[in-house]
Amino acid sequence: MSAFYSVRIDDIPHDGFRLSTQWHAAALEGILTDTEGLFRIASPIELEVQFHLPKPQVVMEGSCAATLELFCVRCLKEFVWPLEARFRYIFWPKSKESPVEEKELGAEDIEVVYYKQGEPVDLRRFIAEQIYLNVPQYPRCQEACKGLCVRCGVNLNEQACSCAESSSLETLSPFSVLKKLKK
Repeated sequence: MSAFYSVRIDDIPHDGFRLSTQWHAAALEGILTDTEGLFRIASPIELEVQFHLPKPQVVMEGSCAATLELFCVRCLKEFVWPLEARFRYIFWPKSKESPVEEKELGAEDIEVVYYKQGEPVDLRRFIAEQIYLNVPQYPRCQEACKGLCVRCGVNLNEQACSCAESSSLETLSPFSVLKKLKK
């Protein structure tokens, strides 16, 4: 199966077009930026895309799936996370005249993409967008992750620590001074 990275909208047949392919993570190099320390793509990206032609627009619907390696925000341990995203984009040809009036965007307007007729559309940027949108903002290795001890730094998921809980929270808190002022 060969990897398709771009599609010419004008070349899509009238009955539509279906694309089923697999991309290596290297396909998104240069498009996925600033991911260092956030995540790493650990498997090939499975891509299913279908194009429909309800003229004059073109609708692209599909899904992508991959395995990512993320860092837990509580215990800092690296873990595997399955990414599965469904998406829909509506392609409209760019008009020669620019829109004059401003309007508030609705939910359906967020799916709209404008393209230049005759030029290929790079699918990689849409897949990169879906990865960014679907990576959790605060990834956790497990829902009940206990995190790190604030005093000694031990991973509380792996072992218990011997730090005294009661005094450690008061002395480490920057607001402990305010508590003393209130008295």
